[in-house]
Amino acid sequence: VLLGAGAAVFEKGRGAAAVARAASAVGGEFRADRAGWLVRALLRDSGWLEEERQAEAAVWLQVLRVLVLEWRGAATAAEPPPWMLTGVPRVVTHFLASPRAGDPLVLSCLQLGIAGLHDGQRAMQSSFHAALAARRRPDVFSHLRERMRRAEAEARDALDRARCPPGGIGAVGADTERTLHGLLCRAGGPPRQSQADVGFRFLQLLVEGQNLSLQNYLRAQPECMQSVDLLSAAAACADALTPLLSPESAPVAARAMDMLAEATMNPCRPNQRLLVDTKLCAAANEVLDLKVYDAAAAAMLVGGPGASRRGRAAAAAAAAAEYECTLNRLKRSTVNAILSLLECVADGYIPNRVLASIDPAILVDQMNLYLRVYAPPRFAALAACAAGGGGGTDGGRAGPPPRAVDGRLVSKEFFEVDNGGDDDDADRQDDAEQVALDLYILFCTLATYDRPRGSVQRLFHAEYIWDLDHLRSKVGVIEISRRGVLEKVYFIVPDICKYLTKASRAEIHATVNRSNLQTSLADYVSRFDRLYDEMRHQRRLQESVVLSWLRVSCNWRERAFLFNASLINMVLLIGYAYQCSGDFNCGDSDALVDYQLIPGARELSQALTAVQLLFSIVRQVWYLLERGIPTAYQLVYARR
Repeated sequence: VLLGAGAAVFEKGRGAAAVARAASAVGGEFRADRAGWLVRALLRDSGWLEEERQAEAAVWLQVLRVLVLEWRGAATAAEPPPWMLTGVPRVVTHFLASPRAGDPLVLSCLQLGIAGLHDGQRAMQSSFHAALAARRRPDVFSHLRERMRRAEAEARDALDRARCPPGGIGAVGADTERTLHGLLCRAGGPPRQSQADVGFRFLQLLVEGQNLSLQNYLRAQPECMQSVDLLSAAAACADALTPLLSPESAPVAARAMDMLAEATMNPCRPNQRLLVDTKLCAAANEVLDLKVYDAAAAAMLVGGPGASRRGRAAAAAAAAAEYECTLNRLKRSTVNAILSLLECVADGYIPNRVLASIDPAILVDQMNLYLRVYAPPRFAALAACAAGGGGGTDGGRAGPPPRAVDGRLVSKEFFEVDNGGDDDDADRQDDAEQVALDLYILFCTLATYDRPRGSVQRLFHAEYIWDLDHLRSKVGVIEISRRGVLEKVYFIVPDICKYLTKASRAEIHATVNRSNLQTSLADYVSRFDRLYDEMRHQRRLQESVVLSWLRVSCNWRERAFLFNASLINMVLLIGYAYQCSGDFNCGDSDALVDYQLIPGARELSQALTAVQLLFSIVRQVWYLLERGIPTAYQLVYARR
């Protein structure tokens, strides 16, 4: 196929030598280090933009993309070769700058740029920056902005297709996969790849790694007489997509949020100031208010007049599950975009604008709704609390009755609503918990900028955030001083950190070098490998039922060990008596020189001593497993 494409590309007077060169390159081993001729051919020939040859150009751009991926898979050099470092950016900008480029050609260009920028190499980013600046016209960005504006029409068409599939679900055969993807494929063909989605991914990789120069370049191009503000265009695109969300458009909105977050991190203060004055925060507020468990929304997505009741229910369940996962990703991307606006802010303008747009009651409601999914037992305890009208219990601990954000007690009927999915789906529960934790981090970040007794601070209570203790235990916070601003940074504590023993934590607090900030940080970082190995070892110990029981029972075994030792001493203290003439009844004239344990005390002390010996053996074995093996590994590793 590639040989035929190569011959077709160089026909029409291009010469037999060019055709032979293309055939030998494609038909033989088409190595990445021989791709220079292809880059030069794509740049030198101005006929690629002719309508009848754009399909051929798109094929060769895909070939070049494969070569880039092959080089990345087998590269040993730190820097890309010249054909890739300078050639690929020139090819991408050359075709993207033309207003005659059709959708297939633009899509191939963007995919080639994504392949070149993958892994966030600064050298490739700088080369793209130089290629864009060398044109001295914002034609590439103008082209991308037009693609963003087309996303609204694409989303509207996708929503119409999802609402009214031709023939309904009844037309789907019995062997068709009952998923939203399968339904849409049968209804209106396979989902088309959005140009805006690929464009957002290209721009995200262009600024990945907090490349400050390119972050500013997306906002304004100083070498051009007229700049194109892609950040405002992306924010407007996200706002336009919010009321038109569907399984096809929701990933595009999530990609837009990811791009905006990447373009703001570091932070880039001009971009923060720019985006906070757009409709981004208002769109984020609408996205975070989406309730993905609503069965009516799932039924809307797969409605059809010809569907049976059973088929409609099965398809609605599958569609709801897939759409829930998509919207969860969108919510996490939205939270990340808002947090990037609040990163290391130096004044109150940006937080006040965010607080004015984001409703904290929505965050609280969403955290409580996700509790229904990721922790059904705790949600059931709250339901029992609401039914009883008083303080409930959660794991044996009394708690306040649940309240809504307006202060009213939550009715029992609220807890009886079906959550719209399988309670035993571990992946669904983990996904829901991650979204709840992200919402909690955003809520905590907003609370740091809220005034005392404000709208956020008022809701920071277990009566309103029903799973506050659990969320608080899963989120950590540190204070970072940078650029003259003391910033609180919240983060999700990895699950492996719960395996760190109390002894290791106490050792860190007691022995870390606190001479100055640099030495304390360096000393703390130098312990990471050892602590991580220890946590992995502790996790392996808990995978065994017996060893896990030994770890859980460590505290009461220590108490039993101490109590048994005290009991042995009490038996010896009370049980010893003087023995006279073979018995323990001594007269006044008998010499008190021989003393023995009285009958019963001897047997009891022997039994207690055996138990104490067993406790000692178990204690030593557990210490060897818990502390000895990691210490031995560290000594062996240090000697290497």
